[in-house]
Amino acid sequence: MKQKIILIGLLVVLVATSSFVLAAEQEMVKAGRVPGQLFYGMDKFMERVRLAFTVSNIKKAKLHVKYAEERLAELEEVVKKNKTKYIAKLIEEHEEELEEAQEEIDKAAAKGKSVEEIAAHVAVMTYKHIEVLNRVLAQVPEQAKPHIEHAISVSIKGNEQAVQSIEKETGKPADVPKAKERPEKPEKPPEEEEEGELVMQITDKPGDIDITKLEITFSSVMVHTSSTATPQNEVCKEESYQELGCRNETVLTDENCTNITEIQEVCANETFYNESCTEDECVNGTFVKEEVCVNGTLINDSCVNGTFVDEIICVNGTFVPAGCTNESYVEEICTNETVVINQTCTGNTTVEEVCENATQTRTVCTVEGGEGNAGWKTIIDEAKTFDLIAIKDIKEFLGETELAAGKYTQIRLLISGVNLEVDGEPASLKVPSNKIKLIHPFTIVGGETTTLTLDFDADKSVHQAGDKYILKPTIKVIQE
Repeated sequence: MKQKIILIGLLVVLVATSSFVLAAEQEMVKAGRVPGQLFYGMDKFMERVRLAFTVSNIKKAKLHVKYAEERLAELEEVVKKNKTKYIAKLIEEHEEELEEAQEEIDKAAAKGKSVEEIAAHVAVMTYKHIEVLNRVLAQVPEQAKPHIEHAISVSIKGNEQAVQSIEKETGKPADVPKAKERPEKPEKPPEEEEEGELVMQITDKPGDIDITKLEITFSSVMVHTSSTATPQNEVCKEESYQELGCRNETVLTDENCTNITEIQEVCANETFYNESCTEDECVNGTFVKEEVCVNGTLINDSCVNGTFVDEIICVNGTFVPAGCTNESYVEEICTNETVVINQTCTGNTTVEEVCENATQTRTVCTVEGGEGNAGWKTIIDEAKTFDLIAIKDIKEFLGETELAAGKYTQIRLLISGVNLEVDGEPASLKVPSNKIKLIHPFTIVGGETTTLTLDFDADKSVHQAGDKYILKPTIKVIQE
């Protein structure tokens, strides 16, 4: 299947629609907040709270599987937004959730409880996890692939353990999806290599500088392939480079939160005691009543300076005094308790820009024989002019084309003309090298449409130098 790549102004957007999706994947949870967003840490804390108040091993196992699904949904979202620094942590947490789910299943089985249903649920969900991770594997940069491959192995192991739990309990083959029976994807011959569609757009941010016109004419727009989308006559190698990445972070200045609660049944084993008591006993003898002289002297059956008292004594036997003993027993006691399951918060925030250098990897290709334009694929080769001031917050179509499926690392825009006006007056604008190069890895998936938006900040891109101006483009590449 062939697809097109569309370029829209300076805003390039990549949109992907899968040509093959398991029907079961529609049941996977969707990502809410993701790492780096406000209140993400609070969401994770509430997950731990809910687990802490859950007594049943089976219910705990189900929660762990749900949280593993959420980590995968968040993984897809950060990959989509090219936030690769969060991949390793999300993969680690996904593995921990699956391991803890299996531990709870094993505990329930050890207590004699049926685990067939929960184990079947784990088998189905881990099978879906494998499909999701294989899809993500095709989209992440090379340095992140080992993390995804490890997660696939963990999901396969979780599926196999769940199948074993079912078969151990039922004594017959488990009727659930099995990872080891998944069909391998056939490799396609070179002549059947899939292509995808790339759509590109252009826009401009609002600003405070009094630039009344900034027209830029692009004579050509190209993208550069990596080794995964390179013809056989090209030689490619990986090289590292430093790139300053900036992001806007929302900072909370004050906050007012309200707890959301629900009534949950909480059960726990309690120990109780039954008390049993015995009276004085004369074993192998008899009790005899007799008179005893107390605090006096017995003389000829008389008690001088004292008194006679009646006393019961054990004669010819063993005296066992009265006593009590406790016998313990355990009973499960259940109560309804109000549990905090979430929290809604309102507050004032400010947006701050945070910038940091990061080491990136890119693939540089050259044709065998030495041509210097190897790896570059043309999106548009006709002149197009855009007034960046006129398209603030408006997405303009830049171009589209069909590209071989694979990873692409750079975007290059050739400028053939500029027209600047400041305060309504024409001004001279210099464009160094008449070229703009953007380092932004993205992936074309066969049978899918990818949209990139080039978000141009005109006010930050024009710098005054005496009575002249220099164009130093500030462009954010947004993948949608």
